[in-house]
Amino acid sequence: MFRHIRENYLFYIVAFIIVLPLFALCCAALIGKSDAFGFLISHVVDDVLMNSFIISLFTSLGVLIIGIGTAWFVTQYSFLGRNIFEWALFMPLAFPAYILAYVYTDFFDEAGLFAQYLNTFGLGFFIPDFRTVWGASFILTFCLYPYIYLFARNGFLAGFQSQIEAASLLNASKWSQFWDIALPLARPFIIVGLMLVMMEVLADYGTMDYFGIRVFSTMIYDSWAGYGDIVAASRLSLILLGFVLMLVFFEKKQRGKMKFDTAHSLKGHNNLQKREGLLIFCFCMFPVLFGFIMPFMMMVQMVFETIDLQIITQTIPYLFNTLFLSLSVATVGIVIAFTLTILKRKSPNGFKNILFSFCGFGYALPGIILGLGILLISSLFTSLGILVTGTLTFLIIGYLIRFLNVALHGVDSGFEKINPSMMDAGMLMQHTKFDNLWHVKLPLLWPSMLSAGLILAIEVIKELPLTLILRPFDFDTLAVRTYHLASDERLAEASFPALCIVLAGCIPVFLLKKLAGNPQ
Repeated sequence: MFRHIRENYLFYIVAFIIVLPLFALCCAALIGKSDAFGFLISHVVDDVLMNSFIISLFTSLGVLIIGIGTAWFVTQYSFLGRNIFEWALFMPLAFPAYILAYVYTDFFDEAGLFAQYLNTFGLGFFIPDFRTVWGASFILTFCLYPYIYLFARNGFLAGFQSQIEAASLLNASKWSQFWDIALPLARPFIIVGLMLVMMEVLADYGTMDYFGIRVFSTMIYDSWAGYGDIVAASRLSLILLGFVLMLVFFEKKQRGKMKFDTAHSLKGHNNLQKREGLLIFCFCMFPVLFGFIMPFMMMVQMVFETIDLQIITQTIPYLFNTLFLSLSVATVGIVIAFTLTILKRKSPNGFKNILFSFCGFGYALPGIILGLGILLISSLFTSLGILVTGTLTFLIIGYLIRFLNVALHGVDSGFEKINPSMMDAGMLMQHTKFDNLWHVKLPLLWPSMLSAGLILAIEVIKELPLTLILRPFDFDTLAVRTYHLASDERLAEASFPALCIVLAGCIPVFLLKKLAGNPQ
């Protein structure tokens, strides 16, 4: 019994650290007194619920149409540019939603190039207003559809090709093959992606704040920073957390039905007529164009028009801060994930598996909720005379809680790819457990650990609400710098740090393409 407790010691510590901010939020919400909460519930929450519902609904419809359609065409048909679209459709993941919002708002603003062009021809009434729930839905759709594309693609490649080929031999139409066979079989995969999209929509702060749209994330932040009422913010956080937990439960239930097996991947692709190939090319080009190519070119143009030595020198400190945080979190996160994975696999049992899954639960927490919970914990330390509020320590802990699941999944997947016979041979050839760890396990796991660490670092670079709440005084990152400049309508100055974030975000996209494999 004592050995069982000792082996799970690190699991207990990590799980305790993750649950502590939630416990602090619950205590503040139940025990504290709030003057603003009643007013917000009476006068604001109706707009918040309506806005959240509309944005979630239209974003879900958009990502499903684009993600499923592109995944089906790329996996089933041979057309011009298919090999390029296979990885290019991932590229919008490099854009944080708030940066895409800044770029499109500047371009389509009444003083922007597009508006000037339309006004020249007397077509000013066609100028779109992005600072609405419809604009927010548009931005989030083109940022988040790659989640659906990735999971739908895996679903269409997960051993279902034999059924599709059988239907084709029975002269089933292409629509019937898709609607009656492929889509129902891939539905669990697609639902998992949709749940992740919904969680991202509910957690988004930068886009909604910039557009001035009232949703839960902005109302929580305003309650804390604007009204100075952390109790109201805690109660609102628990309401939002309730929605997120329902999505997490549904996602876990669907994930249990999934089995990634590409042993029966596609051996060929259906040929198309010239007209059909052109239509599919345009359909796949549409999200890549609006989700990456156009905003990237607009951003590069703004940088070349405004860049000077002063902007570069002003950005360098924020770049160093961002790199320091991302590398620190990536290093510590990979070490923790590697240790937990080794312990889980040393003597596997159901209890360890549950604790291991719980240690990655922080990824489901919106950054603004997690930040408030950690802020409440830091206030307890401050009352004991220990100054931790606004320190790098708590900021790094917040990042680790938020993104540890990325490292856990990456390292554990790396173990799954290793042939067990290689591990057994390594144990026989090495004299000590340390030698086996250093000379066998680490070299085999190094590619997976490096990939997971890199993705973890990029997540830190892009994170905004958690950094806004927990960052030390006079310590800003590229994300915070971009947010402040854009909030002050200084979009030209914000273009260079925003471009740095996007270029950094391109790295894991190429990694994701490599890890996703090739269906051919």
